Order: sequence, then C-alpha cells, then structure tokens
Amino acid sequence: MNVQIINATKDKEETLLNLFQFYIYDFSEYMDIDIEPNGRYEEYPIDDYLEKDGFYTYLVCLDGNYIGFCLIRYNQSKENKPFFSVKEFFIMRRYRRTGIGKFVASEVFKMHQGYWEVIQMKSNLPAQRFWRMVIRDFTNEDFIVTSEGNRVVQNFYSDKRC
Repeated sequence: MNVQIINATKDKEETLLNLFQFYIYDFSEYMDIDIEPNGRYEEYPIDDYLEKDGFYTYLVCLDGNYIGFCLIRYNQSKENKPFFSVKEFFIMRRYRRTGIGKFVASEVFKMHQGYWEVIQMKSNLPAQRFWRMVIRDFTNEDFIVTSEGNRVVQNFYSDKRC
C-alpha cells in the first residue's frame, strides 16, 4: 500500500468538499444533522483552512485515490501556550481498521512537533477508542485524558523522539 499525505491547496477545494459529504454523513450518527433540500449536507467552511496561516489541510491518498483528509489548526491557549489541534479527521469506512488512520495521524503528529490537543464527542465511542490507541502508541502512554462537558480531550507532546 502506498499511502500519501498531501498538502491540500485551493485547487483541491472541490475534492475536500466532496469528501466532507461522506464525513458529515458518518458524523450524523452522533449529531442532529439533516441533508439540505438539494440532497447534500451543508458545505463545510473549508475556506477557513485552505492556504491560511495557522491552518494545515491534508488529503490522504492510497495508491493514487483520495480516501480521507486531516485538518489541523495551530492555536494559542488562554495561558498563551501554543498548541496544535486535530479539527477534523476522516478515513473512508472501506479503509478503516487497516492501520491507515493510525499511520496518517502519527505522521501528522511528527510533521507538527509541539503540544497537541485531540477532542472527541463523548457519544462517539469509536473515535475515542481510535484516538486513545493512536496517541497511546505514539507517545508510549505519555498523554493526559480529560473530560470537559460533552467532550473527551487527549493532550500530549510530539517531538523528534516519538
């Protein structure tokens, strides 16, 4: 398998928007989301991410075919501590449980070294299991898990040793 993580530029906006339809469909299991009268979900505000400072947008390809994406944001916390956060992460169902998602997440963590925050909805137990496994393996169990309202949050540090 040849997995590639490609920096998504403005010319890939349509591809991202199309993949987001599948992502939102999957997410509708956990949120009250309905399709629009045109038979599509409301478009994700992808312009916020494409080619803007502090935002990193990646497409995931397998053997030349798009199979997912990853949106990262570089934030400044209330304590003025910079950190990266996974805003959206998607691998098509057909390619889940193959190790591709874990590979992509780990590579992105290596690409952006520093403090990280990964958030899931409490109701999304599969996402919680995935991220705990990925982060546990990536950090050799050196991470913190907290609950905040309806969210579960993992925090950890990524550096060259990982």
